Amino acid sequence: MKSRQTVESFFLLIFICFISLDGFSQKMAEKPDNAIQKAVLTDNIRTLLVKTLEIPCEKMNTDWFGTIQVEALLLWAKKGYPQGTEYVEKWLSYHIEHDNNMSDEEYLKSYEGPKARIDRHGVLPFSIYAGNLGVAFPCYTLYKQTKNKNAKNVCLSVADAILHYSARDKFGFMAHDDNEYYKFAIPDVGYFSVRGMADASELVDEKTAQVFLKNAVFQARTSITLFFDKEKKLTRTIYLEGKEPGKTYWCRASGWMIYTLTGLLRHLPKNHPDYRYFTDIYKQIADGLVTYQGPNGGLRVWVNEPDSPEEVTGTSMTAGCIQEAMDKQWIPENYNDYVRKAWKFINSCVTVDGKVVNAYTGWAVPSEQKLLKMDERYMGFVPGMVLVAAAQIIK
Repeated sequence: MKSRQTVESFFLLIFICFISLDGFSQKMAEKPDNAIQKAVLTDNIRTLLVKTLEIPCEKMNTDWFGTIQVEALLLWAKKGYPQGTEYVEKWLSYHIEHDNNMSDEEYLKSYEGPKARIDRHGVLPFSIYAGNLGVAFPCYTLYKQTKNKNAKNVCLSVADAILHYSARDKFGFMAHDDNEYYKFAIPDVGYFSVRGMADASELVDEKTAQVFLKNAVFQARTSITLFFDKEKKLTRTIYLEGKEPGKTYWCRASGWMIYTLTGLLRHLPKNHPDYRYFTDIYKQIADGLVTYQGPNGGLRVWVNEPDSPEEVTGTSMTAGCIQEAMDKQWIPENYNDYVRKAWKFINSCVTVDGKVVNAYTGWAVPSEQKLLKMDERYMGFVPGMVLVAAAQIIK
């Protein structure tokens, strides 16, 4: 009798264990919708990366159309694609040799943005148009990776141009260009001026670094004053003729603002008197983006207008930087769901052959005029923004 009870108890124990394990396996399989899922390098993103590496370096210009792609390659060089560093070194050497032999007129034809004075004080000539100042960004990253002296020279030449040669509007905000800047101010100028100064602050002595950071902080604060709507927690597209803010909230305006704060906070000490101010604004921006994130995970072209389509560049800019901000503890880790949904949308916008779709290919002015310009032509900054975001999100 005792032996029979022992056998029955044994089988009962086995049955209980089976039921428990089955329930546990079901719970493991049933992940909640908001579970954090690690982003992975998918075949379409890998194809986009490889296609970018295949672009001849002489075809990659020093305007922001080219430089954001070049910096993306450097970010991926640390993630298993070391040929990116070799590519960028060749790109920089080519332009130092080639661009110094160009006349001003020839150089100004090498990019499609507004024209401005050419700065030839350093090893590489560049236009003092905001988008051209972005040539410093891949050079900063290259210098950090390889200690390339020419790359450092470019960074310091750009910082010098921002501080001493660029024009200012009546607010003290850096001018977009030499000729038509008085007609409007736009948030991307904040990014190019702020990051140019902030990056350079790490490459100089302490006294000079304080000068660079002071200017970067001023430009960032001015950008927030001009463009950030604290009620909606969104960034305005434009500020018109020094008189009034625009009426729309373009997706890439949010991207430029969050790029600006990211570029500054990478270098701003935690004990700086404005550190808490900027991290608080960053959190407000992130909160606003969460509120208006589209059903597929993207930001709409006009962020607060449900009838406008979801768009990939603004989504890439914001999602990648919010991930970096959480990683570096500038903001709380409350935005994983935003990044997860955004990354799903971004990934869906890259075709199997590495083409990026659902991109707004107009500028701030047509955006303020509510002109919908989607995928009208290839623009190099579009894949660049996607690859930068992928590098920030994929661990």
